[in-house]
Order: sequence, then C-alpha cells, then structure tokens
Amino acid sequence: MQTPLALLKHCRWPLLITVLVALPLRIHHLGYQNIWFDEAYSWSIAIRPIGEIVQAARSDIHPPLFYLILKGWIILFGSGEAALRSLSLVASLGTMWAGYRIVRDWNGDRAARWFLVIMAIAPHQIFFAQEARMYALTALFSLLAVDGYDHWFSRRRKSGLAEYIVFGLLAVYTHYFAFLLLIALQIDFLITWIGIRRLAAGRRGYAEIGRRDAASRGPYLVANLVMALCYLPWIPTLFRQFQRGQSWRTTSRFIDVLDQVRAFFAEILLGYDVYLKHIGFGYRKFLLAPWDWTNLSFLFLQCWMFIFGGALLVFLLARGAQGIADRRARILFAIPLSLGLLLSLRQSLQLSRYLDSVFPFFAMILATALVSLKPRWKAAASGTLLVTVMLPGLLAYYSTPSRDSDYRPIAELLRTRFQAEDSIIVEPDYIARCIEYYLRGTFLAERLQGPFGPGSIPERLARQTSCQRLWIIADYRSSLFSSGPAAEAIGWKVQDDQKWPINDPKIRVMLYSKPSSSESSRRPSRT
Repeated sequence: MQTPLALLKHCRWPLLITVLVALPLRIHHLGYQNIWFDEAYSWSIAIRPIGEIVQAARSDIHPPLFYLILKGWIILFGSGEAALRSLSLVASLGTMWAGYRIVRDWNGDRAARWFLVIMAIAPHQIFFAQEARMYALTALFSLLAVDGYDHWFSRRRKSGLAEYIVFGLLAVYTHYFAFLLLIALQIDFLITWIGIRRLAAGRRGYAEIGRRDAASRGPYLVANLVMALCYLPWIPTLFRQFQRGQSWRTTSRFIDVLDQVRAFFAEILLGYDVYLKHIGFGYRKFLLAPWDWTNLSFLFLQCWMFIFGGALLVFLLARGAQGIADRRARILFAIPLSLGLLLSLRQSLQLSRYLDSVFPFFAMILATALVSLKPRWKAAASGTLLVTVMLPGLLAYYSTPSRDSDYRPIAELLRTRFQAEDSIIVEPDYIARCIEYYLRGTFLAERLQGPFGPGSIPERLARQTSCQRLWIIADYRSSLFSSGPAAEAIGWKVQDDQKWPINDPKIRVMLYSKPSSSESSRRPSRT
C-alpha cells in the first residue's frame, strides 16, 4: 500500500495541471455568458418534483438521470448561472482524472501528462464544462465504464466489472449516445477475443491463455445481461423517442455527412467560436488593405488554425504505434463517430456535441502520437504547436459575450417597466423558458404566455381583449422579428419597438397599448 507521500508524488502532475491550468480555465467566465435555451430547459425540468422530471424526460428526447442529478445540485448550490454550470465543471475535471488513469495504464506517464494538457486547454472541453447540459456528465460516466472494463479485461479485477456495470448504466441513463461507446467496447472485446483464440490455436504455449480467456467470457456476458435488465424499464420510451425524433431536424444527404465530418474535427480541435469561412473573409480584407497589420494578423491566425492545425491533426492522428492500447483508443473514437454519422443520415446532428464523450479518446490518440516522436524535443515542439493552434479558439470563446440570444437585458427591462395589468407574449413560445429563468422568484415569470397564434400583427392584437398593455417579445426565429408593426388601424398604439443587441439584433421587444376612451372618441371614422 502506498504511503501518502508516495501517492502525492505519483499524482503530482495531474494535481499541478488540474489546479494550475484546467480549473482556472474552467472557472474563468463561468457565469459570464447568458443561460441559453437548452440550459434554461435543463433548469425548468430540474426544479420539478421527481415524478414530473421522469414524465418530462419521457416526452422529451433525453433520458432523465441528468435532470435528477441537477435537481440535487440546485438544492445544494442554488440555481445561478455559475452554480448550474458547476456540475458540468466538476464532471469535466473528473473526466480528466479518469482518462489520466486509463492513458497511464495503456501508454505510460508521458502520454498521460500530454493527455491532461490537451484536455485542460481544449476549447471544446471548456465549452461543455461551462454548459448546464448532460454532455460532460455523460463523458465522465462513459470513461469510468471504460476504466472498469479495462481493469477487468486486463487485470481480471472483479471490481472492474462492477464499475463497468454501474457507470455504463449511469451513462446510458444520462444520454443515449453513450450506447455508441458501449457498442465500441463490445467490438473491442470481440476483436481481442478472436485475436487470443487465433494465438492460442496457432501456438502450443498459448493454449492456457485461450482456456483462461474462454472462462472470462461468461462474467462479461453476465455483466452485459445485468445492464440490459436494469435498462429494460426505459427501453419502450427509448424506442418511442427514436421513432418520434425531433421535428425541427432535417435529413442529411451524403455530402452533408462529409461536411459534418469536417465540422466535427474543426469543432473538437478549435471550439465553436471560430469558423472556416473566416479564411475567405480575412483574405478579402487583406486584398483591400494588404499592409494593414490587423488584416494581415487576422488572415494569418485563421490560416494557422485551420490549415496548419488541420495538417498537424492529420499527422498526429496517423502517427503512433499499433499496439493493443492504441487500437482500443482508436476503436472507442472511430466506432461511435461512424455510428453517429449513420444516425445523422436520418436526422442532422451536431456530432461534436452529442459525441463529447469520445473526445477523451481523441486526446489519447494525440497524446500517444506525441510520445512516439523521437527525440523528445520533437514531441515537445509538436505538443507546443498543438497548444498554439487551440489557444486562439479558446480566446475567441472567452471573448464571445453570449450564447445564442441573450435575454438578460429583456428581463431587466420587464422588471423596470412592467405594470400589474400588462400581459407578455413570447414567440416562439419555448423561448419563454430563458426569460422565466431570469425572472425566477418574481410574479413576472407567471405572466409569460404563448404562442401568439396565426395571422398578421393586427389580427393577433385584435384577439387580445383582456389587457391594456401587451408586451410582445420575438426571437429572431419568429416571423414577428422582421414584420413591421401596423397596429394603429385596429385601435392599438405602439409605445415601444426595440431590437437587441444593436450590433447583431436577435431579439425584438414591442410594447402595445390600447388608447384611452378620450383618444378613441377623437379618432376620425373611416367611410
């Protein structure tokens, strides 16, 4: 048994990288960006009673475990932006440590340290560590299931098989795409078993290995059977949700799938706040003013990230030894990605989001490739270049003020100008959850309503007979966002009409009021 001093010495690198790099990067700006619709939806489900949470999950597209865990988290830490997102932050750090254990067992300490560095600064990982959704938690549970599988398969520890069962179940009760990683584990088991059988049959000295491996198949099959039985109550819901899908998603063509592959690698390497089209944008600006330092540096930065970064990524993914550990990481990365692409043919998916749980294996492949470079200065140089490719994406993420539409100024406007007899209509109606989150604890949250109904603005206003003033909040997804107010013809007065933010409007707020009786009597009649 290790002494505390020996244990601390063994864990000094993960502790240093976590405390000095990963944790500060994940805490920084944790509550800076607004709570966007998906996060507001998580909050609105998690504050309900447990029975209603399960029922809401049945009518949604995700299983219920994340919402149940988030409910407990809110009870302990509150429902502020930072508090909601801190659950994902903790899960992200746990994923780093679980992955460190796996890489250290597979490829040694050097590869494990590079894995931690990549995980610590990856913009993709920091983004999901600061989002109140289930993706970071799914990645943690999935990686712990892989860790248990490896401990049982490589060292025949029975506790590893129990870890595989428990965390495999937690993963698939958190997000359905965890099934893709479990399928990849079954493929890895099958490939390894076939390889050992062939080795045992071809060489006499390995017959005992073949007999021992045959005896190990039984417990593994039993473990998978236990998982299936524990998931059996939710399987009918899973099939209903799969058949129903999400109506707003579109089917993909083959060319769309190829573009999804490009987007997937760009997003997991650079994050969500840099875009390939910026190269063309920067080139056009450069042609207009080639000696302008701002234009030149912008174009260089985009080329550095996308062209050089893409070339470096291809080099590292193709690099490395072909041992069983490297093969396992490739299987656990490539199989879920391939299955996700097949699923996206039915309905388009943002694979870098739903497959967040495979990013650690992507980082493992890169870390293994780096330590395979000889001499060591080449590994250090390549790793440093990889870091410099990812850093601009991280800085772009930190400089982005909002996630989708920011409803914080709208909530503040309502707090200051809303009157007791007013009504509020939000379009599309599901966006009301964002405003409800920022108005939580006030009577205003109960006054939100929608949908507004079909027809032009005057026709819709004509149906509003129970209020003197009406607030209409239209997201850019609504037809009301671009249609102009024409309400005077039916007796309504436009008091206010604004769009936020000024530089890139995404929200429109309109305030209508009915004229007083004296104003109505002075209005000339129409012949």
